[in-house]
Amino acid sequence: MTLTRPLASLCYALLLALSWNPAALANCSWKDGLVGPARYSAPNSSLTVNSINTAVGQRVGDIGGMDGTPSWKSNCSGSESAGYSNLVGATAPAIGSSEKGPIYNITTIPGIGYSLSDTALYNTPNYFRPYGEVKAPIGDYYFDATSKIRVDFWKTGNMTTGQYCLPAGTLLGNVRFDNLTVVEARLTNGLCVNIVGPTCTVSTDSKNITVPLGTQQAQQFTGIGSSSASRNFNIHLQSCSNVYAVLMQFNASADPDYANAAQQGVIQLQAGAQNATGIGVQLLNSALLPQPLNNRQEVWRGAPASNLTLPFAVRYLQTRSQVTPGQANALVQFVVAYQ
Repeated sequence: MTLTRPLASLCYALLLALSWNPAALANCSWKDGLVGPARYSAPNSSLTVNSINTAVGQRVGDIGGMDGTPSWKSNCSGSESAGYSNLVGATAPAIGSSEKGPIYNITTIPGIGYSLSDTALYNTPNYFRPYGEVKAPIGDYYFDATSKIRVDFWKTGNMTTGQYCLPAGTLLGNVRFDNLTVVEARLTNGLCVNIVGPTCTVSTDSKNITVPLGTQQAQQFTGIGSSSASRNFNIHLQSCSNVYAVLMQFNASADPDYANAAQQGVIQLQAGAQNATGIGVQLLNSALLPQPLNNRQEVWRGAPASNLTLPFAVRYLQTRSQVTPGQANALVQFVVAYQ
């Protein structure tokens, strides 16, 4: 039995395993003593974002002109992977393309993302694209850190009202040419984002409103649908912020004696032994048209203002063929929503 043939095969296999592949060893290096990364620092910043009137993909703020240092020079073969790594959220962009390039999510700030731009790294190829999507520049590449990085913030999804902060020193992410980290973007003094929703306060005098309809004569009602004169009242909203529309729902028991009473805003009288019969109370809007019950309706829309006055009216309305005298009180509660 001879070992000559297996030994030859083994040597051949070993030679194959040790064969040199120049591409596998390709990497980037600093050149001419100009060593990076360029570190960009954003000053203290805060943003206020309206959660309602902001569309996904809309820019909501920016930090312009982040200063960087030092400048550097790299040398790469051009086959190396390059791009940006987001360190405050998912690696993949929330929005792949915008006027400022990819938009990356910030995990701790719901519905808000950011993009980086305005340097030589933003041109084609855009090195703020996710790492691996572009290649490092071929040969010597000089980066002037006096060019400034711009950070733009965007709505990327549903937002929740509140204040969200990134602490001082937060590293947003970095650009790498293969093994070299060439740029870092850092929030030196942190960032706070205030996500606000539209809101008002119902004034004290509007929280409980009594509208006297006075004494009416039963004989003045001449048939179903006939009414007394209307009496006006106002609901006052104050300390409004970011409000473009007001919606209200008036909750009450609709009068069962009147056709389509809820849509016609006709409220059933409160129960009582001495109550009038054949009559209800009708709620009217500012145009003296029926204000529907138990259904949210827009009652105002316009430019934001600190204080709003919403006019309404009420009146007695005949609901049966015959009206008998007595007490005629009704109760309605309102709920306010804002846009």
